[in-house]
Amino acid sequence: MTDSIDRIQMHREIEEGQLRRQLELEVLAAVQHEIWSHWMKYLFSQCPEFGMGVSITRYIPADKVIHWKRQMETPYAELSEKEKDSDRDQARKVMDALAIGGFSIRENGE
Repeated sequence: MTDSIDRIQMHREIEEGQLRRQLELEVLAAVQHEIWSHWMKYLFSQCPEFGMGVSITRYIPADKVIHWKRQMETPYAELSEKEKDSDRDQARKVMDALAIGGFSIRENGE
């Protein structure tokens, strides 16, 4: 009888862990979508559009291409403080989502 009860408890714990992990995944996925959506809104605001109706075309101005390409190729540590602040704002969203799941980021595995 004890083995049966232990197996039932083990299955419950596995199911609870899977549900908790799925919830964490959904929270982080929602944050990732928010970050992506924020970027796309900004990108579209920077790209002029031409045409009408379903035939609208946008282009990325050359100065933006040069700027964003430089940012893509620059390690975080070498970005300007303004650029780092933008990344920090997005990172805070991830940290907040992790906190909902009871997680926090600690240095040196503390």
